[in-house]
Amino acid sequence: MDATQDPVVASYRERISAVDDEILDAVNRRVTLVAELHGHKREQGYPMRDPAREQTLIEKLNTTNTGPLSEQRLADLYRLLLEICTSEAARLADQPS
Repeated sequence: MDATQDPVVASYRERISAVDDEILDAVNRRVTLVAELHGHKREQGYPMRDPAREQTLIEKLNTTNTGPLSEQRLADLYRLLLEICTSEAARLADQPS
């Protein structure tokens, strides 16, 4: 038997796929919120990014992270997520309403 026929592998893959769906939904919700926030910031003349806020977010998440994700990889993940959300919010702002 190979991995594609193993019921244990299939079960894990199914559960992982369900988590992937949850992650995708959460990221899309986050992008929408960031786009809305950026709209307000543009109206008020505020900068789009707040590096101190981003660092505070990562530090807070590190204090609540129970693992197994390491602090470094959590920081890497959120830096990438923040970059993605910011660029997607900018892309959405450029689209005609």
